[in-house]
Order: sequence, then C-alpha cells, then structure tokens
Amino acid sequence: MKTVALQELDEHVRAFIAGLHEGDVVTIVDGARPVARLERPLGAIFTPVMTDELRAQRHAELIKRLETQPALNLGPFNRDELYDGD
Repeated sequence: MKTVALQELDEHVRAFIAGLHEGDVVTIVDGARPVARLERPLGAIFTPVMTDELRAQRHAELIKRLETQPALNLGPFNRDELYDGD
C-alpha cells in the first residue's frame, strides 16, 4: 500500500491511477491524517492498451471462434414478418 500527500497526488494523479490498474492501493493523507483511499473497484478488469499486435491476435481469436460456431438457419423472411404482432 502506498501513502501519498494530497499535494503530490494532485501533481501526479495519472501516475497513481495507472498504478491502480496493477492492483496498487493508495492512501491519501492531508498532513499526517489519512483522508481517503484509492483502489481498483472489485471485479474491475484492467484492459491493456490495444496495440496492433494485440488487435490482430484478438481478431484472429474472434474469426477462429466464429468459424467453429454453428450458423443459425432462420430461413428467409421479410420486413412484415419481422414486425408481425406489433
């Protein structure tokens, strides 16, 4: 757990927020008195920056999954059938 003075947090807020993504907990103090605590919300998942390599990897995974997923055979339909019963 990190402890940071309010003024230091104000000057470097982005750096402390970035640390939250990695699981850091930050206690904010005003003088010597703790006034707040910053931490990642429960269940929050850090989403990494989307690089070209990561984007290509995710695209390949999606295509692979879609190729193995069975297609639904709904047959032809027209607009009136879609809105039937409204």
